[in-house]
Amino acid sequence: MTRKLQLKSQIMSSLLLTERVYLLNIDFTSERDNLLILSASIAFFGRVLPIFFTIRNYPKSKNQFSKIKMEEAFLLRLRHILPKKFQYIW
Repeated sequence: MTRKLQLKSQIMSSLLLTERVYLLNIDFTSERDNLLILSASIAFFGRVLPIFFTIRNYPKSKNQFSKIKMEEAFLLRLRHILPKKFQYIW
């Protein structure tokens, strides 16, 4: 990594840690009917930084398709990994 890139990375890291409330983008996409992707990213200076995602082969059994259950599980895991000292809006 070049020195210039290291400086940019350090500046972005310090800026990211000084904020107290973060806007999280939650995106639900599906490439095929049985492959579901949920991702979370942080809005940061007009860009987004991906922080967490899951890919599921769904439904596991016939007639057991529930996006709501998958979303709830995703948000529960996301809350678990996010630092508690900040606030998040999604």
